Amino acid sequence: MDLVLSFADAGLAASARDCEAEVFGRWYDNSREQLDAEYAPYDDASRFVTVSDPLGHVLGAMRLIAPGGAAGSKTLVDLAGPPWRVDAARAAAAAGLDPEGTWDIATLVTRASTTGSGTRLSLALVHGLVQVARVNAAASFTAVLDERVRRLLNGFGAVTRTLPGARTAPYLGSAASTPVYLDMPSTMDAQRRDVPDSYRLVSLGVGLDGVSVPPPSHFRLRPLEQPVAIDLRTPAPSAARAAG
Repeated sequence: MDLVLSFADAGLAASARDCEAEVFGRWYDNSREQLDAEYAPYDDASRFVTVSDPLGHVLGAMRLIAPGGAAGSKTLVDLAGPPWRVDAARAAAAAGLDPEGTWDIATLVTRASTTGSGTRLSLALVHGLVQVARVNAAASFTAVLDERVRRLLNGFGAVTRTLPGARTAPYLGSAASTPVYLDMPSTMDAQRRDVPDSYRLVSLGVGLDGVSVPPPSHFRLRPLEQPVAIDLRTPAPSAARAAG
């Protein structure tokens, strides 16, 4: 059966976090507690693009942080701190980033799996990213990328640029990470022109065999689901009579 590409599926959030913790623990020796401390301030604006098996087990996940959250952009917050200590607002302005249309790619992880190769999972996640950008008019993305992940994205035609003033440096267990940005209109134009096969596969989703892709409306940003409050108190006599 096909793998399933999803966005902001509350039922998959716990499995996505487990996937994230497993991969970051294996590659960067990050604990679940460290990840919670890093990303909890951004939970109000965080949504996951996921690829899951038919049983709902997440095999690949990309944590996105939408603009407008209480904590702002994690990439720009991190850019202002060690090891970079860059004026993040000035760097964003120099890159031409619009804060209202810029999202963060906070994490991108894939599990080793017999049902989905790492490359296929990554391709599906990046297609999900493109869909999110199209449907929500996301003009750009920022991220702090491990150089291995950056090379992977570049190979798909999603070529990132270093944020002004930044450099490659150790970061959260990664030996070499770089604060970057991705301008979607120019990236899509260059991908269509220079690597048309990747454009068809990643941007259009043509040839993502074995992955079920939902319609574009599925990728629209919506408020997080709130728990429903249930009043368990004994109803007033009049209400009890009306119910009876």
